[in-house]
Amino acid sequence: MITKIDHEVRKALGISVIAYCVADYVHRSKLDTTAEGIAGYLELSILDTWEIIESLKPSKLIEIGQRSGKCSVTAKWKEAVKPAPKNKERAGDPLNHELRLMIEEIKPGYYWMGYTDYHHADLMLANLRHKFRIKYHREGSNEEILASVKRVLSSLPKLDFWKSVWDVKKLANNLDSIIGKIIELSEKESKGKIVESAQSIKQASSEFVPKTNF
Repeated sequence: MITKIDHEVRKALGISVIAYCVADYVHRSKLDTTAEGIAGYLELSILDTWEIIESLKPSKLIEIGQRSGKCSVTAKWKEAVKPAPKNKERAGDPLNHELRLMIEEIKPGYYWMGYTDYHHADLMLANLRHKFRIKYHREGSNEEILASVKRVLSSLPKLDFWKSVWDVKKLANNLDSIIGKIIELSEKESKGKIVESAQSIKQASSEFVPKTNF
């Protein structure tokens, strides 16, 4: 079995070359996909193999069967490595065009890098769809995923990421950290509103307390 590494996909997923090889083997092999089987085929130690498998789990690229111990790749991995149409026609996520329009709206003058940007937009949308499945245990509708896209893009001007030189590839690569910052910012804003509300109530209550000379 020959592994052809798509380094753009690998970098977008944030994994090493050897981790890509492990995931590719699990995806395409009809042989043993337990840690022992992977180690034997790729000539790795069991310890190194387990470390690589564990490194892929937080990215939701690989799952391990509780009973069989066999590894399998997730929909996120399959979506990421899906081969491009040979004629370069778009056959990706149905929201890809809407994402392009929104990016060009918030970043006037942005030059869309054709197939490359569409590819990374696909990765970004696949990541958002995966996060929705994890949170709600069902597939998100296009309207729900589009709402997630709008929240991410509308929040960008509040983040340091906005000040950097960024494109769709960088946006896709940093999506997890961006979402983390958005959640953190939202929590801070919520706490601030609670404090303001408490102070307003306290001030209003004090107006009903009779003034004294002591």
